[in-house]
Amino acid sequence: MASGVLSCNHVEVPPSISFSGSGFMATYQLGVAQCLLNYVPSIVRAAPFVLGASAGSLVAAAVVCDMSPITIRDEMIHFAKQMKAFRLGPFNPSINVFHWLECILNKYLPSDAHRLASGRLAVAMTRLSDGKHIVTTEFQSKEDVVQYYLDGGFTGMQPVLPVSCSHTLTVSPFSGETDICPSDTPCMWDMVVSGATLKGNMANSVRVINALYPMALETLEQAYYSGYKDTIDFLLRSELVPRLTIHKISQGQLNANQTTARIHLETTMEEEEEIKAEKEKATLTAFEDIRNMPMGNNDPEQRLELVFRQAPELVFWAWHSMRHFFFFFFKILVGSLKKNTKDRVMPIIMFMKWLKILAQFEALRGQRPTATRNKSSDHSENDKHRYLLRQFITPSRDKKKPKTH
Repeated sequence: MASGVLSCNHVEVPPSISFSGSGFMATYQLGVAQCLLNYVPSIVRAAPFVLGASAGSLVAAAVVCDMSPITIRDEMIHFAKQMKAFRLGPFNPSINVFHWLECILNKYLPSDAHRLASGRLAVAMTRLSDGKHIVTTEFQSKEDVVQYYLDGGFTGMQPVLPVSCSHTLTVSPFSGETDICPSDTPCMWDMVVSGATLKGNMANSVRVINALYPMALETLEQAYYSGYKDTIDFLLRSELVPRLTIHKISQGQLNANQTTARIHLETTMEEEEEIKAEKEKATLTAFEDIRNMPMGNNDPEQRLELVFRQAPELVFWAWHSMRHFFFFFFKILVGSLKKNTKDRVMPIIMFMKWLKILAQFEALRGQRPTATRNKSSDHSENDKHRYLLRQFITPSRDKKKPKTH
């Protein structure tokens, strides 16, 4: 967990809030948002910026534009329930997740959403032409607020403003170096995903799979309450709210919400059949109505003409998607290798160098007494030779010269 925001209660400027890219695991962040609104609404209201990337931008919009996190959670779970009726889930060509997101925003955003969002909501985007990471905070209309959610978080999974006068409270459904995240045991490998550091353990791998394709609806439900509880732990560690207040309220509220959600998630056989019937009619929310495409009177020539007319657009999107996916995974590989080399391999190399220097120092210390003894013996031999030479030369010098008459 990062330590930068832990001092937010000791500074005058309130922290900004950043929601990472999360996919369907955004229900975790919705639980975080609901807990913050329940216990520290002043921090949420006073946050200079609320940032979001990918699905995290939906959570950020819910916070800024006064949408209910519980309502958005229910919509996500309902969409996941519908999606599971299709083969390949979200990867089915009939499913358009971005269209569903647009429908949700148009349904729940207030008419003055652009006024609430401008200067406070910050959405991270990836520009298709050059892959540049962009964070926008200005919106001219409600449609602008909806439109800016059509890009993912390929280049900035955990968005942070380049220049900010306050700390940033980071939230992620994946354990790593963020302020509010699942608390996993330490691991031997870290992953760097678009600038965000995640733990390379099995628990995070399961979370990533559920973010792309939820294996069970209960997973999304549990993620919501995990985010709620992790936020309570963070607030207690940061001493942002009295301990007795949380202990008194949280348990009863969590139990009540869990009961409501379990009732909501109970899927009977009739509901499954109803979903399959909706699938056949192609009327599921946010799914493209392929049958209403202008295919003419089933004329093969008109079909071929339509395919050729749509081919340039399909090639354009396919090329940019493949390019961004390639660079996305390449950056993950390179960034992860750099960080793990710096954090784990380099300390070992430095330790080995230190041992080598220590061994050389000990060897020099061992040579010093021998050199001293040799030097002293050399001095004694030299003194002896000087004495004998002095005794041999001195008598000749002391002889008296004969007197001359």
